[in-house]
Amino acid sequence: MNQMNKSKRCTTYANAVKNLRVKMDNDVDSTLQKAKHINESRLSMASLRKQLQSSIKSFKEFRQKMASELRVTVEQRSEKRQGFGHLRALKTVANDSKFQAKDDFQASR
Repeated sequence: MNQMNKSKRCTTYANAVKNLRVKMDNDVDSTLQKAKHINESRLSMASLRKQLQSSIKSFKEFRQKMASELRVTVEQRSEKRQGFGHLRALKTVANDSKFQAKDDFQASR
């Protein structure tokens, strides 16, 4: 563009000046189109960035929900196991008392 501007100053023919002016206008138009395209790309990137942030936020919420549900499930399972463990302990005590009662009975004979 600078070269065209310099050559425009040097030329004295009207047709040559008009041709240079047309070339310069075309260059300006193409530059503006590129700038417009760049601006549109920036806007679309901003939109994509917002969508990505939204997706990340929803994923974090989902992960927290899953972790809390897992925590509740594990607590419920451990409570059930403790309950069965308690029953096992009662059975063990009952069996021990039966054997002790048998031993006491045999000793008294």
